[in-house]
Parts: sequence; C-alpha cells; structure tokens
Amino acid sequence: MKILTVVDNLGKGGTQRVAQVFAEAYNTLGHDSRILALYGLGPRYDEVKELLTIYHELNETNLEKIATWRPDVLHIHSHGPELADIETLIAIKQPQCRVIETNVFSQPSKWASHVDISYQLSKWALWIFNLRGGKKYTSAIVPNPVKCDTFKPAKKNEIREFRNTHNIPDDAFLLGRIGQSYPGKWSPLLVEVFDELSKEIPNLYLLMVNAPESILQQAEKSNYRNKIIIVPKILGDQKLAIAYSAMNVMVHIAEQGESFGLVLPEAILCGTPVITMSTPWGDNSQCEVVGHKEGGFVVHTKKGVKKAIHEIIKRSRSKNLKFHDKIVEEKYAHVRVAEKALEGIQKIDEHPDLKMNAIHKILRNSFDRPSLITVFLIRLNVDKLRRLTSYSSGYRDLSMLIPTLLRLVGVRAK
Repeated sequence: MKILTVVDNLGKGGTQRVAQVFAEAYNTLGHDSRILALYGLGPRYDEVKELLTIYHELNETNLEKIATWRPDVLHIHSHGPELADIETLIAIKQPQCRVIETNVFSQPSKWASHVDISYQLSKWALWIFNLRGGKKYTSAIVPNPVKCDTFKPAKKNEIREFRNTHNIPDDAFLLGRIGQSYPGKWSPLLVEVFDELSKEIPNLYLLMVNAPESILQQAEKSNYRNKIIIVPKILGDQKLAIAYSAMNVMVHIAEQGESFGLVLPEAILCGTPVITMSTPWGDNSQCEVVGHKEGGFVVHTKKGVKKAIHEIIKRSRSKNLKFHDKIVEEKYAHVRVAEKALEGIQKIDEHPDLKMNAIHKILRNSFDRPSLITVFLIRLNVDKLRRLTSYSSGYRDLSMLIPTLLRLVGVRAK
C-alpha cells in the first residue's frame, strides 16, 4: 500500500516522534511510506530523509506529486494541522484512499466527518472521546508505537558514570522524573512526596529532567535541595535510556494526566518500574500504559505514592522487584501497532462500543482505592462531572467540591 503520514512538522515533539515511528514501521512492513510535514521540517528530518520520501509543506508542487502518487491511506496526526489544509489534501485523494487519524487529545477533530476511522490511544481516551461527541464517528483503540529495541537497560558502568556525573551516590535510592517542560505534565506533589519521604529515608535522591519553572522554584525551597538533581534536558535515545536505567523508580504525577505518555513505556523497557498517579479528571491513559503490577503501580493519592515507593524499596532489598517489560513489547512494539492500524481499516464496521465496566476496572485496578465519591462521579458518565474527581480524589481541596459543583450547574453559592 501507499501510505502518507501527515504531521505538522518534524520537530522533537511527542506527536512528531509518533508520526515518524509509524511511518518507519509502515516502511518496515514493506509499504510505500512517505511523510507530509505541513509546516516545517526539524531534527527528525535528518533521521528519516535517507529512508523515506518527505514532502515539505502543502504547496502546489507537492499537491500535484501526492495526487499523481495516489496514496491508499492518509494517516493524519491530529495535533497541529489546520482544517483548511486537511480539506485541501482530502480534496485530491482518490476514492479508494482511506483516511485514518491518530487522535492525540480525545476530542473529535475539525475534520472528523472526513475520517474513516479515528484511533484513540487507550480505553480511557476512547471513553472521553465518546463523552465529547465522538460516539457518532467510527473509532477504535490503537496506541502510540514504541521502538522497543531502542530502550533497554543500560550497562552498569554507564549507570555508574551517569550517577557520578550528577553527584548521585552509588547507594542512593533514586526517584526520577522525565517529562515535557509544561506545568500540566508535572505536579507539586512530586517534591512534596520527596521532602516527606526524605525524613524517613536517608539516602533518598530525586532526579528531575526538563522540569518547568514552577517545579524548579519549588525544588529550590526544599530542605533537601542538595539531594535534588536538576538536569535541563537529555538529547538522544541512548542517553535517555541511561537516565531511565539510573533511576530506581520513576515517579509520575502529571496534573492533567497523559493522553499516552511515551516516557512511561520507555522507562519500563529500561528496567525501571513506574509509579503513576491516576487522574480521572483529565487524560488518564497512564494507568493503562503502565498497567498496575505490570510495569509498576497505579495509585490514586499522595499517600498511595509514598506507600508504593516504600513497597518498591522493600522489593528491591529482597530482590523481588518483578515487573513485566515484555508486556510493553506485546502492546506497543511499533511494527505491531502499525499492523493494527492497517487492520482497523479493513474492519471499520466491526468495532464494538466501549463498555463502562472497562472504565470501572481501570479505576479499581490500583495500589490504593479510589474514593466512593470518585467512583460515583465516574459512573454518572458526564464529562463535566468527571472533572470534579480532582476534588473527590483529594488532589485538590475536597471542601471546594460543592461550591465548584454549584458553579458548574450555574448556581451561585452563597
């Protein structure tokens, strides 16, 4: 088949990475795989220019080339493209061409009516997509692809060198976090948990890579600032793999949750378990990507994070730290995911509705348990009420739940 991957540019972002990996996987499967970078190139261009044909920008010349080529599949990555550009592209496609999309934010895209099938990144993402009006469109679950061979445990000397470079003792128990430098992808709870546990665990250290300014300012005020290691950024998959491997556990608390969260399978593949906090008020794919007792632990509360860290420490000491990185390969290996995306085109009328029991199971499958109010709000199956779980879970002040609910329904609290 002839497959055109459509992405906003070939920069270093997560969407661009996913688009690149899909395009490479299609090529591995023997298809004529090409990329249209709508608004610019970037560092990923150098990684694929020898392997794939790249169309730079949607100009008349490239439109004519694409029309002459006659792609069988347009694979649109929904974060970034403008509606007018997608409609221009769709206008030149042949009748046999299928349009699929990787829907990044669980929201019907502006071009949803032109899409044959919209791929959501998890069960939770599909549920939110349906709540936001997506139910009238054909959709299915196809996660982000991961190049599993790229991420594997680093050698002992590489870990030792990394720790020495950053003044982390060999016997330190290292909590780590790598993420986008955006406040919504982090949480003040990370430093709070570290400060509180440092009173109990003398050799505890915290590594933060690419943290936003608000978290950096919080870290500067910590009584244990000398044990917080701040790295502005790490470039290159090999260096990232060493950083993941140097951690004893990745502690993942993202205020808005993750639509997928590539750092999570990457860390697990490097042999590092992940403790991730469930965020039922926002994106919440991290629960499925990590998998409770598969790649680490899923927790609901700050108290649960602390208990889960203690459990990891206990298992490490007893050499019983058994999680399953092979599950990551089974679910997210890039060629397998690409095959699934193409298979979905052949089964457009065979995708069953997502049952609420699947969402309840995700919520309950955790180290600690969600509150009864949280379960109740999720059961109501209403997007606006779902967002109130940030209060019922204890992430935000529970006393503000009722006033917020009243504002939500248009009643002014007295």
